[in-house]
Amino acid sequence: MRIDGFGAGLLLIAGVAIPYLAWKTRERFRGGELPIPRAQFFFQTAIFQLVIYGFALVAASTNAIRLQLLPPVWWKAWPALAFLLLALALLRLHWPWHDEADRRRLYAILPHDRRELGPYLVLCVVAAIAEEVTYRGVSYQLLLRLGLSVWI
Repeated sequence: MRIDGFGAGLLLIAGVAIPYLAWKTRERFRGGELPIPRAQFFFQTAIFQLVIYGFALVAASTNAIRLQLLPPVWWKAWPALAFLLLALALLRLHWPWHDEADRRRLYAILPHDRRELGPYLVLCVVAAIAEEVTYRGVSYQLLLRLGLSVWI
């Protein structure tokens, strides 16, 4: 099967451009303070996520990809919940082995007071929905149409 230009563009953006920009940002950031206020950073990142989400919806529409909110049989999604709980437990166990630079970098991007909590929660919700639709909903289907066997 084939994909159109929007599908190819989404695969390039989600599979090449975003990881490259994240890598460059990590190289530049290295645990220092954010160059802009955290609340502004949260909103700016949420807007970027919404733009990518919109692009993914257009790519889904032009490539006849049907998106659904819940699995056909919702109770069969229990392995995902089990993996989530396992991941949270592993994160909790792994935290003491992080070095000080990792802790500073994480602290720098988390909210520090109540004013920053609202924008942070907006970012969390937007990112969760946008990334799931972009990567698991649309990009996955596009890769399958190209004949690439992927496992997520």
